[in-house]
Amino acid sequence: MGFSPILQDRSFRKHKLHILEESSSCSTCHDPHGIHGGTTTNNYNLINFDVAIVGPNRDGIIRLDRSGIFTGSCNLSGQGKSHDPKNY
Repeated sequence: MGFSPILQDRSFRKHKLHILEESSSCSTCHDPHGIHGGTTTNNYNLINFDVAIVGPNRDGIIRLDRSGIFTGSCNLSGQGKSHDPKNY
């Protein structure tokens, strides 16, 4: 199996980890139809977390904050871990 750019961690350095090692579906984080109210800093790149799989972190936040090209922070609870936030 060849590696797609997604699995080469070009846009998000933990794509391969989430997809292959943790068996997360793309739809866990991405919505092909986007998200109402998404901006270039919040819920960017079709991010719309599936609340049947992930939930708010211990501060009650479920959001991706983009701080630059390929950098930001994830605020949620998933895979048994709370991201308060988790920087990437």
